[in-house]
Amino acid sequence: MATFSKKIMMYTGIILVLLALPLIGMQFSNAIDWKAGDFAMAAVLLVLATLVIEITNRIIPNKTLRRFLIAVGILVIVLIWLELAVGVFNSPIAGS
Repeated sequence: MATFSKKIMMYTGIILVLLALPLIGMQFSNAIDWKAGDFAMAAVLLVLATLVIEITNRIIPNKTLRRFLIAVGILVIVLIWLELAVGVFNSPIAGS
């Protein structure tokens, strides 16, 4: 059980550091203008990416298939992030 707690702490720390980057950047540049909703969505996507990695690592025994599924999962999450940020696919959820 201790390993599980250490992993959660590690993942939480990584997510918080990644979320702190735009927050710090906003202090030095007007080009970065995130609202609370932007931080919330980024947190959801980062947690989702973490879950994809962790669940795939636990369920899939084949190393090659596991790496492929993680790569596909992360690619899907990145495409969602891009669509929300700049509207790559011009869907109704598109950002700017």
